[in-house]
Amino acid sequence: MRFWIREIGGWLLVLAGLYFCLAAVSMVVSRPSFPLSAIHLTVIGIFVFRGGIHLLKVSLAARLATAPIRQSIAAKSSAVPPTRPQRVAADEW
Repeated sequence: MRFWIREIGGWLLVLAGLYFCLAAVSMVVSRPSFPLSAIHLTVIGIFVFRGGIHLLKVSLAARLATAPIRQSIAAKSSAVPPTRPQRVAADEW
């Protein structure tokens, strides 16, 4: 469940970062004489966007790190033991 909270938070931050960049673009288009305030919004949007991407990467890495643990638990609970491949002698080739 922790992965989903991180992933939802990451997507929200990505969308917020895109919104900040869109607000900066609309500010430049509507008032071209104020580019400095648009630069501030763009920088804020970039940092928020990067924070969201980082949360998404952490969530995916945590989910992938726990996947082998879940698979090994499922494999141990099965009743059929894994079979080993048969060795072939060198003269049988």
